[in-house]
Amino acid sequence: MLKDKKLIAMLSVSLLVALLIGIYQPREIDWTPTFSAGDKIPNGTYVLYHSLQDLYGSENVSINSQPWYNTLHENDFTNSTAVFIQKEFNPTPLDTKELLAFVAAGNNIFVSSEGIGQYFSDTLGLKTDEHFGRFLGKNGVDSAGKAYTNFTNPKLKTENGYWINKEYTSEYFDVSDTGFTKAMMNYPGDAEVTVLAEDKRNSPLFIRIKFGNGYILLHNHPYPFSNFHMFEASGREYVEKCLSYVPQGKILWDEFYKSGNGGVPTTKLSYILATPALKWAYYTAVAALLLYVIFNIKRRQRIIPLVDTYPNASLEFTQTVGSLYFNRADHRGIALKKISYLMEFIRNRYNIDTTEITVELAQKIAHKSGIKLETVDHLLAQIVGVQQKKWLSKIELIDLNHTIEYFKKNCQ
Repeated sequence: MLKDKKLIAMLSVSLLVALLIGIYQPREIDWTPTFSAGDKIPNGTYVLYHSLQDLYGSENVSINSQPWYNTLHENDFTNSTAVFIQKEFNPTPLDTKELLAFVAAGNNIFVSSEGIGQYFSDTLGLKTDEHFGRFLGKNGVDSAGKAYTNFTNPKLKTENGYWINKEYTSEYFDVSDTGFTKAMMNYPGDAEVTVLAEDKRNSPLFIRIKFGNGYILLHNHPYPFSNFHMFEASGREYVEKCLSYVPQGKILWDEFYKSGNGGVPTTKLSYILATPALKWAYYTAVAALLLYVIFNIKRRQRIIPLVDTYPNASLEFTQTVGSLYFNRADHRGIALKKISYLMEFIRNRYNIDTTEITVELAQKIAHKSGIKLETVDHLLAQIVGVQQKKWLSKIELIDLNHTIEYFKKNCQ
């Protein structure tokens, strides 16, 4: 027992030390591009989301974490803008159809993504192209890895433009593509495309497509909207100017398509493991449970001593009672006991009332037991004779016993 206590103490101390090391050890900066509204890491969008609440009113900004078909099909939106900021914007065909109907009805969508899904692009006839080389002046990217962009509107345009740090893409929207131009002619209303921002080669990086009664705003680079850029003065200015094209109204912030399926953990366990404090608490609970199970297995598996069962003395009791009657020569008493047991046997087996011995009783017993009626009549006559007598001889008792045993052995 003392060894067990020492072992438990050692394991508990080791577990506590490991837990403290895990909690207080320095953490590396997480540069994962989640673009999730709940993430405060550099490439989350916590700052932007809460800025939208200040700009549009918290009551007008909501998160959507379910398929967009469900959200748009089950609700009637007016003067609303769906905002998508993520690495890849790749809605399903069903969601694409519903989103375009949402825009055509007079609403808007704002997409900032490095890649536009094939189905969505093909539906609009949208084409992208890419610059080759990384030299300033050719594609607007300098040696430090900063991408240049500037607005086309003279009121928003600055002399030096805007330089995007950390990540960049050399892709741009090819609005001059004939397939895109023809596709725009097939949509409701006078479909038109406006270039809102471009790189140093005048290649479109931010465009607005008039679609029905609403607008589709497409931006090719999500990183300017991250927490990292929002803490820079130029970054905030750039985002404010981009969002100036989003009209006042309700904002539907997408979290469903983040990181492939909403940017938020799809299960409770994945949410726990994604949160450091909860993750360590979970591991501690699991370790404690394992310790409990390990040390309780030993206790539960101790040998259980055998306990002798009580002997069945019913046979000895019967023999004793029988000997008592036999020694006293109480043949009638023994006969009455056997008659009582026989009647109980008949009642339980054939569900027959044996209170009174009659002709009908003999017929019922014979019918259900399969014993001849003559034999049953003889048995019942013997029973009546015993009940009427005050004394019974040994021979009469033996004869009655033979008749009863014959009935029990041959009945069905």
